[in-house]
Amino acid sequence: MHSNPCSTASISSTTTTSISSSISSSISCQQQQICIALLQPVICNGAGLKEIPSDLPPDIEELSFTRNALAVLTTDMFRPWRKLRVLSLNGNHIRDIKPFAFRGLGHLKEISIQNNPLTELPQFSFAG
Repeated sequence: MHSNPCSTASISSTTTTSISSSISSSISCQQQQICIALLQPVICNGAGLKEIPSDLPPDIEELSFTRNALAVLTTDMFRPWRKLRVLSLNGNHIRDIKPFAFRGLGHLKEISIQNNPLTELPQFSFAG
C-alpha cells in the first residue's frame, strides 16, 4: 500500500451569528487540489490520486472521487466507509472492478462510474 498523499487537519469555525459549526476535516491533496469533508459530502476531485485516502472519516455518507487516477477497485476497498450512500468515481482510469469491491456497503443507493475504461467486470464485482 502506498503512503497517503493527503493529510487531515481538524478545523473549527464560528459564524458571525455565534453559531458554531464544526468542520470534520479538510484534506489537502497533491497538485494544489483539495479534498474537503464538511460533514457531508466528502469531495476529492481532480487530484490525480491513485488510491482513496485511508484517513477519511469513517462515517461519511457521500464521496465524490472524480477525475483522479484510480485504476482498479479492489476487494473490500470501500469497507472502511460502511455508511456510504452516494459514491461517484467518474473520470478515473478504472479498468477493473474486483469481486466484492463494494462489500459491506448496505446503505449504498447511488454509484456512478462513468467515463472509465472498464475492460474487466468479473462475476460478483457489485456483490455486497
